[in-house]
Amino acid sequence: QQDDLHRAQRSQRHLLGLINEVLNYARLEAGTVTYDLRPTLVADVVAAAVPLVEPQRVEKRIALDVRLPEFAGGAARYVRADREKLQQVLLNLLSNAVK
Repeated sequence: QQDDLHRAQRSQRHLLGLINEVLNYARLEAGTVTYDLRPTLVADVVAAAVPLVEPQRVEKRIALDVRLPEFAGGAARYVRADREKLQQVLLNLLSNAVK
């Protein structure tokens, strides 16, 4: 039940992110998009996005093998990015791959 609750909470945050993306699209149309660029831990973005596609992945019996240095005890990898936008891009890629 806790796993389901955590998945629901992540989905809620994702839905809020989608709403923000719609607002960002309006800002893009108006030419006022802003990015919050800062060092972002890649593993955190992956760890937040992967569970959101887990139910669909399992249903279609698709394997997902995530290999990042952080997960193997290696050095953490950071990128300079807007975390929310990067997570949305990764989630879109994962969702499309599952479809």
